[in-house]
Amino acid sequence: MKWYDRPLFQSLQNHPDFGKMIQSRLEYQPRELAKSLRNMGTGNQPALWDRLAENKIPLLLLVGEDDVEFKAINAEMASLCEVAHLAMR
Repeated sequence: MKWYDRPLFQSLQNHPDFGKMIQSRLEYQPRELAKSLRNMGTGNQPALWDRLAENKIPLLLLVGEDDVEFKAINAEMASLCEVAHLAMR
């Protein structure tokens, strides 16, 4: 599974149930996975970047510490929203 060779998933590979997780995911239905991506993927969600500055509701931006791409995206979001707090775990 080349996908899990990415640095983002390095710690996941060390989990004692990693093999079970992979086996479980191999049983997923491709048609249902495709439907999920079409309907719930980040590319399908409306962009609200221009509204971040006006947001007054506290916003927690939680991102995995090893996820370089989403750390950068969320850092930019936090810089645009005064009530946003960026946390990495």
